[in-house]
Amino acid sequence: MLRLLGKASSINVRKVLWTCAEIGIEPRREDWGSGFAPTDTADFLALNPNGQVPVLLDEHGALWESNTICRYLADRHGRTDLLPATSREGARDGQARDGAREGQAREGAQDGQAREGARDGQ
Repeated sequence: MLRLLGKASSINVRKVLWTCAEIGIEPRREDWGSGFAPTDTADFLALNPNGQVPVLLDEHGALWESNTICRYLADRHGRTDLLPATSREGARDGQARDGAREGQAREGAQDGQAREGARDGQ
């Protein structure tokens, strides 16, 4: 049984759910994270030491980090349309995904700084 720990409102959980839908699999999703089951317990931290969702559980154990989970699922189900087949293409795909995530984090930080500046009258 494939289990996905994380609340559906999390963008990273939705990314994994989208990948599952594209592949045609339906994990059993369980609500974890703020407002739901806590992620700072010893049991959850044993699954993901970062204490964040999503976490995917299958017969091989736990995986965390949404991009890692998506790549794993695409590879496991032979979906080269979702994950390039060659290592160079795969590396470029990972680079683009991870770079986009870092860019979003930078933009979010800049937005936060702009809001603080506006609030401070700058």
